[in-house]
Amino acid sequence: MKVAIVGAGKLGLNVTEALMGSGYEVMLIDKDPVLL
Repeated sequence: MKVAIVGAGKLGLNVTEALMGSGYEVMLIDKDPVLL
């Protein structure tokens, strides 16, 4: 499953790490989009 997190900041990074650990494909959208 793909998940996009917008305006991440510190909380978004924690959520991203948790989702990636669960096997999700995460796109972190901040100033520069990053596909993790």
